Amino acid sequence: MFILALLPIPYLYLINLVVTILMPGIMFGFVLSFDLHKGLIGCIAFIPHYTFEVMGFCIIASALYMLNKAITRRFTNLFRKNKKENYAIKVNLINVIKSYVLIALPLIIIAAFLETYVANFIFELMT
Repeated sequence: MFILALLPIPYLYLINLVVTILMPGIMFGFVLSFDLHKGLIGCIAFIPHYTFEVMGFCIIASALYMLNKAITRRFTNLFRKNKKENYAIKVNLINVIKSYVLIALPLIIIAAFLETYVANFIFELMT
């Protein structure tokens, strides 16, 4: 996501988030079509992990929005007669790093813990 945010194309970095949201939906559709009981148990067991992972990616995406906006503004001002105010790329980069380290990374670590231990526990409890 970070590398895509460095390109001066708005919202290109959201491809990762969209794929992360769409793939479990497709997976749930296949699982539910094969066996409704096991599919519902699998969906319920996956919800805690999925929620924390998507929250972490959304935090990263919101921080990358401002960085991408600053880069895009700097790039588009090269071709304008009436220049708009530039955003500080350095400040936005520091904010991205802070958001990642302080908010998103702990959420993704919690999601990994939930996927490894809690999802299996819920699945085994309900079967």
